[in-house]
Amino acid sequence: MLFGLTQELLKKLENEVKKTHSSRSNISRKAIDSYWLYRNKQQIVHPPFQFSKKNVTLGLKTVSITIRRDQASWLRSMSETTGRTISEMGRNALEFYFSKRETQ
Repeated sequence: MLFGLTQELLKKLENEVKKTHSSRSNISRKAIDSYWLYRNKQQIVHPPFQFSKKNVTLGLKTVSITIRRDQASWLRSMSETTGRTISEMGRNALEFYFSKRETQ
């Protein structure tokens, strides 16, 4: 799976890799799992179906992440439900994961 990450988010991910001696993919899998739990506790409002609109965010670095099949299918279904791209959902998961870790 390819995620487009901002420089700030990529830096946080790389710092976490160094600190935990883990891989980008492993950290991303943890982030997606925690984001999945968070989103499933919320009431998901289903907007009328619309194709994902291109949200052009400049300066994104494309990073290849290996995730589980169940995570990939969940990201696809959330992408269809919310109208956001899979890459944006991946960014949201990582942002949520790091913001949660900073508050602990």
